[in-house]
Amino acid sequence: MASDQFFPLLSPQALAGAAPALDRLQKVVAEMDRAYKKASAVQDFSCNGCENNCCYTWFFHHTLAEALFLARACAGLSPEVLARAEDQARSVMAKHTAHDADQGPFRAACPLFSSGLCMVYDSRPMICRLHGVPYRLLQPGGSYHIGPGCAAFHNAVGENGKNAQVMDRTPLYVAMSKLETQMRKGSEFSGKARYTIAGLMSMKDEWERLVAFFRELPRKPAQEQEAL
Repeated sequence: MASDQFFPLLSPQALAGAAPALDRLQKVVAEMDRAYKKASAVQDFSCNGCENNCCYTWFFHHTLAEALFLARACAGLSPEVLARAEDQARSVMAKHTAHDADQGPFRAACPLFSSGLCMVYDSRPMICRLHGVPYRLLQPGGSYHIGPGCAAFHNAVGENGKNAQVMDRTPLYVAMSKLETQMRKGSEFSGKARYTIAGLMSMKDEWERLVAFFRELPRKPAQEQEAL
């Protein structure tokens, strides 16, 4: 996502209008967690201690709602902790720029991942919640895209993974899409969003304005949760 694409969202009116949608997003991501827990429990799968930790995967995120969700959570971190994470984000982006694609996929720790914990676990993006278990997603033409699940899932469950219960991501994506539409009302942004957490946190001026806005609002402190 280009830096200037964030400017329409930085007006106090647009950000204030987004806040209620973010509160509703908390309920949507809670439903994501329940769906993931149910699908993984069927196969007795847990990603705790996974050597191929997805917190080192170069995930892209595609909604402005999740960007603001992260900014609101980061506003609850201490200035010192957040500054270290922002420094890490810039370091990761520099490494990504220098990365040779012939060496394989780029991997680096998410700047909000520290000592085995996500610093904003309750506000982590959608893909961080859903990645791992097999899934299906309804396509515009009526067919389903089938995702096989991650390598760690199949290594853990063995042959049972071929017949694993498939989590339906469709209603979760629909709920996210509706929230995204609500959040964009009143702003001038109508383009596609595509960013990484490190890239988002490296947009210095825009990111700092977002965090500053949310620091001025009543909020619940960001909480570190269980180890991933």
